[in-house]
Amino acid sequence: MACPVCGGSIVGRIGLNQYYCWDCFVEFTIVNGQVQAYKVEADGTLISITNEKDGNSEVANIKDEVIPIG
Repeated sequence: MACPVCGGSIVGRIGLNQYYCWDCFVEFTIVNGQVQAYKVEADGTLISITNEKDGNSEVANIKDEVIPIG
């Protein structure tokens, strides 16, 4: 599985439909084909980096570049 944020291949499963990318340090979930991505803060807090624009799902990575999903 490739990371939907950076396209990296070092992705581990951390729970049911939950994954972590070791390339860009983002946690993401996939439910019903929808991706929700989160930046993990130092204290473990998850900050959503998923954007909704014009009804299309897009995931913004930490560098604020937008990568379309699907």
